[in-house]
Amino acid sequence: MPSEMENNGKDDGRTFHNASNFKETRGRKKKLTPKALAILERFLESNGFDGRTIPWEGLPRAAGLDIEVSGETVRRAVKEMHFRKIRFSDECHFGFGPQGKLWVIRRPWERHCPDCIIEKEEPAEKDKKRLHCWAAVGYNFKSDLIWYNVPGNNNGKMSLQIYRDKILEPVVGHWLRKGEDFIVEEDNSSGHGGGRNGQKKKNIVKQ
Repeated sequence: MPSEMENNGKDDGRTFHNASNFKETRGRKKKLTPKALAILERFLESNGFDGRTIPWEGLPRAAGLDIEVSGETVRRAVKEMHFRKIRFSDECHFGFGPQGKLWVIRRPWERHCPDCIIEKEEPAEKDKKRLHCWAAVGYNFKSDLIWYNVPGNNNGKMSLQIYRDKILEPVVGHWLRKGEDFIVEEDNSSGHGGGRNGQKKKNIVKQ
């Protein structure tokens, strides 16, 4: 009997999970193909509010698709389609260098053993080292880690100028110039232009 590897290059009606030259036939076929979803997306973008007021079950026909699908199927597909565009972003901070407080778990009889008690001073704030980075993740997407420093600020609190100059213009702007379609999701911190900074007239991030 021929092995799977010998049949790998032949079209005998069978599908092998790891064979790149065979088309996957397992599972239920989707009622809305990627091509149909792209047509729906273009229709919603071009018609704006008027397109969004159409009932879910009538949306495919309004977009010129001759398919019969339920309104719930269309609703789930459109929701997933928009979710895939979102890129969730935030900052992250790492500490290294002289260690601060440490929790030590001792056995009961070692608690007052002189050889197990070590007195250690807390390192000065200037000796503690921290690294700060920004990143974004989404559906089938992962950005690079963007490292940054905030002059005069050791805790990595993002400033408007750093966010604009290190993140928005060189990174997010690069995605836009490449023609990528996405939504950047961020929190409402002051460094992102939110909070009280969002109420200022000279908010360089919002500008």
